[in-house]
Amino acid sequence: MDEKLEQEKKQVTAKKKSKLSVEASMERLEALLEKLEASDTSLEEAFSLYEKGMKLAGEINERLTFVEEQMEVLEDRYADTSL
Repeated sequence: MDEKLEQEKKQVTAKKKSKLSVEASMERLEALLEKLEASDTSLEEAFSLYEKGMKLAGEINERLTFVEEQMEVLEDRYADTSL
């Protein structure tokens, strides 16, 4: 099997296991940011929120990169196909 296709299948499987959609993840990230910016947030809580936010931002970035790569694969696959 083509190595790139196998990698794509693994990525799709991993993404299906993900709990939140990109949109839901963005909303969660925004909520974390709002809480982080609140004046009554302690330093310990702020650090925890920052850590969670950075992890979530990384996951969002991975998902968006995956979608972009998939779009490129489809464009390459169907570029020569006339409609």
